[in-house]
Amino acid sequence: MRMDMIAKAVENLRRAMVEANQLILEKLTAEELSYGHTSGLVENKREFVDAIVGSNRRDVFKMIGLSDQIIRKAGDTAIVRHRFKAEVIVNGIPMHPDIRVIQIWQQKQGEWKLLARQAFRV
Repeated sequence: MRMDMIAKAVENLRRAMVEANQLILEKLTAEELSYGHTSGLVENKREFVDAIVGSNRRDVFKMIGLSDQIIRKAGDTAIVRHRFKAEVIVNGIPMHPDIRVIQIWQQKQGEWKLLARQAFRV
């Protein structure tokens, strides 16, 4: 697979988070997902999706911008690093995170799935 397929998966995830698109979020994430936040909170797939689209929706993304993206591929795994800037309402409180992220993507049956993500402050 070419790097542009991985970049497309990252972009599709970004858009799905802003659009709160449950079907795409579920399609792009592995069942074994480990999604880490700067606060130390780590979510599994269901918790991640529910925080964005569930009945107790916690995160409402108004905008997500990704920059300084670097993609490295190793077999059926890809490591993606980027800067993540967003306008988001978390539990009713407007926030503007400007953080760094590492994502681990894994190719399964020809499709790239987010396996792990960790955010950190710089």
